[in-house]
This record gives sequence, structure tokens and C-alpha cells, in this order.
Amino acid sequence: MAVAVDAVANSGFQTAASYSYTHTVSGAERLLVVEVSIDANAQSVSAITYNTVALTFKGRVLTGGAAGASEIWSLTNPATGANSVAVTLSAATGSVTGSVSFTGVDQSTPLGAFFSALGDSTSPSVTVTDGSTTGFTIDIVTVSLAASETYTVDASQTERWNVFSDGLIRGVGSTEPGAASVVMSGTISAILKWAIAAVAVLPAAVGQPAMRRVQWY
Repeated sequence: MAVAVDAVANSGFQTAASYSYTHTVSGAERLLVVEVSIDANAQSVSAITYNTVALTFKGRVLTGGAAGASEIWSLTNPATGANSVAVTLSAATGSVTGSVSFTGVDQSTPLGAFFSALGDSTSPSVTVTDGSTTGFTIDIVTVSLAASETYTVDASQTERWNVFSDGLIRGVGSTEPGAASVVMSGTISAILKWAIAAVAVLPAAVGQPAMRRVQWY
């Protein structure tokens, strides 16, 4: 079975230590991926829940200095329907949270390894090398802003949210159909510090074909 994007949601820019927003999940063999952009890398996510069920932390990458961070969390087999994504940070700070639910995902090993990169340039990029041609790749980019600089995802990707935080950070999430190796990248309109993280979303295994009984004459 091939992985498909089910639904997308985001929190908008937030400054509180805890907040929530609604994400609606449907379909079979489900996975929810939640990604957070934080404007100060001294702070981090303490917990995320969906419908009160705790998500699992996948990884974190810092932009360098004290500028910001990107985190990825996930939940296998989330409840269907419109439910609350509740985010708790270590302290009040600026952040943006986005989420994508997928169907057709392997329920035992839903995600590949955590890949990340950081830099100070106009061209964030990270390569995911353990994907599947019937899977997906999802990334999160946190850009530390000096003003209202823009971020444009690569043409091979689909932008899922792009939220500006009024002079602090820009948080951007995107997806791309899977492959054995996928480059997730984009372009900033000025040289700035950035942190990008990405994971492969892995497809559910195809069931074995039914055995046929043969009658010999």
C-alpha cells in the first residue's frame, strides 16, 4: 500500500508555554507527524499529545547560537476525528507547530531515521536516505529572521504551512513523495541561520497473496 497525505493543520504563531489546536484524522493505517519550530534553542518541547495520547519524540536540531530549533514528534494509529493537538514547551517562547496525518503507513516501523542539518546561508537542505518509493518524506525548517524574509520550498515539494512569527522565526513544513534518497530543500530570501529536519514515512507492507488450492485429476 502506498502512503498518502490525509490532513494538514498548524497552530499559527504562538508565544505561550502551552497551547492547542485541532487536527482531523481519518483513514486506515494511520500516522500523525507533529513538527515544531521554536525561536530560542534554550527552550524545547516538553510534551505533545493528540486526543490526550502522548506523542513520541523523534529528534531535534538547533540553528546555531541561540537562534532557534526544529523538532519532530509522531503518533502511530491516532484516533480518528477532530481532536486536539496539545503542545507544552519548557517555558513561554515563540513557536509554530504544524501537523500532517498520513494513511497507508507501516504500524510497526512508521518512520525512518531522523536526518538534520543546520547552516547560515540562503539554501537549507537535508538528504533522507532510507525512504521508500511508495512512502513520503516530511521536513520542518526553522529560519531565524532579522525581518520578514521569505522561504520558498523546492519545486519538488508541497508546502504544508509557512508561518511568520513577527520578526522572530519562520516555521515551514513540506512533504515530498518518497524515494530511496530524497533531498528536502528550499530558498531563503537572505542569508540567515536555519535548522532543517526530515524523516521518511514508511508504507505498510503489502499482504501475501491468498494461496490457491489446486485439484489434481
